[in-house]
Amino acid sequence: MFLNLLTNPEKIAFLALARQIIMADNVISQHEIIRYKALKCEAEIKESTSDLDIETEIKQLPVSIEEVCKAFVSTQSRIGTLIELIGIGFVDGEFLPEERKDIYHIAQYLQISHQEVDGFIKWANDFYKK
Repeated sequence: MFLNLLTNPEKIAFLALARQIIMADNVISQHEIIRYKALKCEAEIKESTSDLDIETEIKQLPVSIEEVCKAFVSTQSRIGTLIELIGIGFVDGEFLPEERKDIYHIAQYLQISHQEVDGFIKWANDFYKK
């Protein structure tokens, strides 16, 4: 929805955080691969050729959440990023406890309150469960 508005460092940081959510259950679903490809396209980042390449790419992204979150400088980019990450959590039809835990952990470093996260998760749940 907004990834093309991010700076290049924010785009790379977003993909690293997306990796965290995708890998939360240690399984990369086909729905997650499709969503990841769409997000890369939206962010105007060159597309890898195969699903295997995408899986390898996802596994190789940085994982230091605290460092990655420092790339987001505006409130708009932090909130938009978190909403997109929550959407990744719901994309395979189930928002798992591991994904929820990672969302709250990331939100802490993005300086987004627990209460705000709860609201975003409720909104996403209503949206994706229609």
